[in-house]
Amino acid sequence: MYRAQRAHEEALRRARDAGLGFYVPYALQALANYAVDRLELERATTLSEEALLLFERRDDRWGILLCLERLTRIARLLGERDRVATLARETLSSRAIGSAPPVVYGFQNLAWVARVDALPARAVRLLGAADAIHQATGRRTPASVRQDQETESTLLREALGDAAFETAWNEGRAMSVDQAVRYALEEIDVKPGGPRAWPS
Repeated sequence: MYRAQRAHEEALRRARDAGLGFYVPYALQALANYAVDRLELERATTLSEEALLLFERRDDRWGILLCLERLTRIARLLGERDRVATLARETLSSRAIGSAPPVVYGFQNLAWVARVDALPARAVRLLGAADAIHQATGRRTPASVRQDQETESTLLREALGDAAFETAWNEGRAMSVDQAVRYALEEIDVKPGGPRAWPS
């Protein structure tokens, strides 16, 4: 990995020197990935935010979604519930590529938020929707994404029990993309010690 990282760093330097603006944000995003893998989260955030700004300037929707997904992953690693919710909702609100993987990750990240908020059935529905949408793309699930889904599913199955888990999972899988997006973007008011505005 270090050799590949050094190659991207050199490519970024040359791209900046040569004024090759198209390549710069992709190189920044690649370097952000390496930083996340090494848990250099402050550096990863800085790189991703610079890449996001450049993608936004040229209205590169795919690049924007990639950056939002990466920033959301960083926020999850830091345990920043509110930032995860904000970024994941932004990913889904700005979706421009149908069932693109970053959109699926938006569902998975909001499922994590729902679990943190003690709404396990909602979390399972979102994971079920994400799974169905991803399968519909025909793409292979990345190992890191599969592992995350398995970890979350195990925790949620323990919280709900097998029967309730399967019911919620099938409800999520039965949603259309638009239905799943509307469901994911619903604002859920969770107050410590108080009633929830929406049932789990």
